[in-house]
Amino acid sequence: MEDLYNLLMRGVEPDLCTGTLPLLELMYAGESKEERAERMQWYAEAFSRFLERYAKFNGAIHGEFQKIQTALRSVAEGKDSATDAQATAMLEKFFDASDAA
Repeated sequence: MEDLYNLLMRGVEPDLCTGTLPLLELMYAGESKEERAERMQWYAEAFSRFLERYAKFNGAIHGEFQKIQTALRSVAEGKDSATDAQATAMLEKFFDASDAA
């Protein structure tokens, strides 16, 4: 889960990735109270954008699972070999994409 968080957050605000969080105090040691307040506001906005990205990702995954479920159901019902090949291809595509993430 941490890897997914970092993958999505890296494109929004790298400061908020888990590897960077322990370094923030050092990175921004000389900032004023006003600068810190601005940065915290930026982080809040960044986290909102992250949640939007996560929702889109989650929706896409859900859609892929539904396609796989439909294909597997067709195979289980013994539709035809073309459906079997399609289901296998979809599963391979999904797991290849999962390995890349």
